[in-house]
Amino acid sequence: ESLFGQGLPELAVMNYAFEKSIQKFCPKLFSHLRSVDMKTEYFTFKWSMTLFACSLPICLLVHVFDLFVLEGWPAIYKIGVSLLNNFLSDKLLPLDGMMEIHNICVKTFADLRHILGGHTSVIIGSHHVNINKSDLIKLKEEFYINLAQEKIKEHAADYQDLG
Repeated sequence: ESLFGQGLPELAVMNYAFEKSIQKFCPKLFSHLRSVDMKTEYFTFKWSMTLFACSLPICLLVHVFDLFVLEGWPAIYKIGVSLLNNFLSDKLLPLDGMMEIHNICVKTFADLRHILGGHTSVIIGSHHVNINKSDLIKLKEEFYINLAQEKIKEHAADYQDLG
């Protein structure tokens, strides 16, 4: 519920957790996206805010929402990783432009309703991704530790400038 509070306080944490999950479970794709200066936030922002409602066909959303009710937020990360591994990775790796990557993502999500067994592949694929609530808690802690360290560095630099 804090995700949708004023200023979207948890969104940065969620994007960080998605980024680390993609880095861990889709390392080739993650490296490729970095090489073309594309951050994973480009698509994970929408996924987090809408629970995939803006991206996936309704036949798949029903299953995504079921998993979300059963597992909570880990299900959303698992679905995202599954989508990348099962439908997007091979299509995105040859591309070198953000607009091309965006267009393929949109087309692939729209095509999922027509791909035989597409929605079951996403759901089954998500069960092979090992992300649980304690993993998300650790990533959240890591995010805030990194944020605190950045603030300390900024303040240390400010103090050096004064001296």
